[in-house]
Amino acid sequence: VDGAEDEAAILNPQGTVPCCQLWLGRGEHRLSKRLYANRDFHVSILGGFAGSETAAEDRDPEANHTAVVLDGCQLLFTRWAHQLTVDGLTIRDGEAEHGGAIDIFGSYGGGNNILISNVDFVNCRARLGGGAVRIQRASKGLETRNLRIVDCRFINCSATGSEEISGGGAVMIE
Repeated sequence: VDGAEDEAAILNPQGTVPCCQLWLGRGEHRLSKRLYANRDFHVSILGGFAGSETAAEDRDPEANHTAVVLDGCQLLFTRWAHQLTVDGLTIRDGEAEHGGAIDIFGSYGGGNNILISNVDFVNCRARLGGGAVRIQRASKGLETRNLRIVDCRFINCSATGSEEISGGGAVMIE
């Protein structure tokens, strides 16, 4: 998948994403509307593609730097997470009430598996919590043993609300 197709896919999200892999090619991709995934979904957002790969394992995020620049929005909001992977990206300038770049609300069916790896979060802001990432466990509970945030950097991320209603300049798990 080449960069032009990836950019069109990410720039024009169509409602709920039930199951997909977004392959993002090297370069900078701009997003002005967040992606939304609901219920029993399996979503992977992967960076590091040159354009000739035929499998996700063939990509090279170090050689093919991929950045998603957010224009006053989040990259992804999920409700009742099931399986989510975000890997090999720089996510820049995210802004939202909760989770400046990624907001994960609850779990679905107890079998959730969430991996955020090799992601640089830069200049992400939330007004109420989780400057870059917010994970809110709902009444059924998000099984945090299946949550992994690995080899990520949080650069100039913040939660800007008052002390009583904000927290987690980088990550907030509540």
